[in-house]
Amino acid sequence: MRTVCLLLWLCSGILIKAQKTDAEMDQWMSRFSTAIGGLQVTDDQRFASVTKYYRKNSDTILIFDTKSENIILDTLVKKSKVTFLNNNLVFAVGNSTAELIDLPSKKSKKFDQIISGEILSVSKQVVLLDHAKNINIYDYKGKLLHSSKGVQDFISDEDCRVYLVYKNGSTSEIAVWNGKTVKTIHTTSNGIKSIKYLPSKSSFH
Repeated sequence: MRTVCLLLWLCSGILIKAQKTDAEMDQWMSRFSTAIGGLQVTDDQRFASVTKYYRKNSDTILIFDTKSENIILDTLVKKSKVTFLNNNLVFAVGNSTAELIDLPSKKSKKFDQIISGEILSVSKQVVLLDHAKNINIYDYKGKLLHSSKGVQDFISDEDCRVYLVYKNGSTSEIAVWNGKTVKTIHTTSNGIKSIKYLPSKSSFH
């Protein structure tokens, strides 16, 4: 009963979020600091997500639909990243899986053996690196746009570009995905230890 009341209290707060200042929202969220956090709300205020924290167990993401009688729409376990891509779509990564979930229909496209995932918000794409060192880039509908093997590392600008590090024998290669195609921009016989993205350029070491 206590959990149900807490969730109802949370969702009533979501409905009036647009009327609160940032300070008021911080004060409101502080009431739940020992149990939940990480409030995210879609632009149209329909869907929201929060993280329930446990001392001994894995964290759980709860997704709410404020227009539904069944207010808890979905529960995601062991996800390190959960982000609303638009008013209807959520992207979740963690525990070696990734998902694109259409919230109104509750349909999900799942990807297995995933190490990490990034969002390209301007080009509306997601980037997934799997355990076999394959990089796969999809649009928000889950359509595959690019796939390549032998990727040692990657980093994105979170807008539309992805820098990829390939290793072929004794040769290392840097390539960039610009939202449409991949182009090689640097080749070296030396190993590349890391790749870092700076605001105006990338750097390689």
